[in-house]
Amino acid sequence: ISKKIELINTYSVSNVGDAAIYATLWKLLNDFGVSQVSAPNLSETEQGLKKYLGVHLDKHISTAGADFLAVGGDIFNNSRPAFVTKKFLKNLLQLSRKPKNTILFGQSIPRSCTGISFRLLCHQLKKITGVVVRDQESFYRLQKAGVDVKLSYDSVFAAPIEHKHLELVQSYFKGKLSEMALISLRSFDQLYPQDSQRFIDTLEKLINRFKKEGMRVGIILQSQVDDCDSDIAMIKELSSRTSVEIIDPFSIQRKLPHIAPWQIAQSIIAAAKIVVGVRYHTSIFRLIAGKMPFNLYYSNKGEDLCQRLGVPGCSVGDFSVERDFPTILETENQYFDSAVIAGQVTEDFTHSIQRLEKRNGY
Repeated sequence: ISKKIELINTYSVSNVGDAAIYATLWKLLNDFGVSQVSAPNLSETEQGLKKYLGVHLDKHISTAGADFLAVGGDIFNNSRPAFVTKKFLKNLLQLSRKPKNTILFGQSIPRSCTGISFRLLCHQLKKITGVVVRDQESFYRLQKAGVDVKLSYDSVFAAPIEHKHLELVQSYFKGKLSEMALISLRSFDQLYPQDSQRFIDTLEKLINRFKKEGMRVGIILQSQVDDCDSDIAMIKELSSRTSVEIIDPFSIQRKLPHIAPWQIAQSIIAAAKIVVGVRYHTSIFRLIAGKMPFNLYYSNKGEDLCQRLGVPGCSVGDFSVERDFPTILETENQYFDSAVIAGQVTEDFTHSIQRLEKRNGY
């Protein structure tokens, strides 16, 4: 394989799930002897990348002779289904630069990518060297469209929790996490259509129900990218209605400077008593820790965790505190072995790299 890899279709390290993806792939690539990994499309400075990823990811190296790895999550969202947005075309253009030198690994094809945008995407995916997705719906859609695609799992399953980080975070919270019911959340929009106000009302009921059980309740901030992808507004509204602890890994990182925010979030989620995950990577982090979340999904990637892995949960729109609370309490004593999945992700990544090597004669 080339000693230079450029990560394309990147999003932002101010979303801890995406930061975890980039850091995981950086480490997997290093296992193949890749000496330079760049992400020039990330807006953060090089110093910020190191701070938020916990690894040294270059931003300004020359990518002459580089191979390209398409990463990220639902990166091919298209907010105008009857048309094609500029953002979508920009992401598509990155795939088209050097198809022979490009692989896509661990993405989902969001339901907003349909019609002409889906046809354009499939046309380009048929040209690149390898396509590996993380959920069944994306796999079946692409396979039906004639794309040579493989089904795997989210890249972050290959990032085991580091016990030294867990110990530091538990010490920071003085052991209080083991008494906490932890909730992640997100606001919704035309890309992920849900009734946000109804959801806030339901979360308020959930928080108060946890309190009746004598539990501490925390809400974890997992994204602060922009107005379209930030948990802050919803957290503020909930905290104005009912007392709840706001847990911000980005702020905690100032006190624990040797741990990246995504690693802090991973440790917090691992140590909590109970976890209700709306953010997709909340549930992933919990499963990596060997524990079971209650998974509230809003897209095909989250639904896939319930369908393929048997994770308890339901769609955001179907969630009922009265009906589902006993199931949530049961997750405290349920465990999950992610070792096989971690091995599968590593194997699938190795296969993708080998396809790249074979096609390019390395």
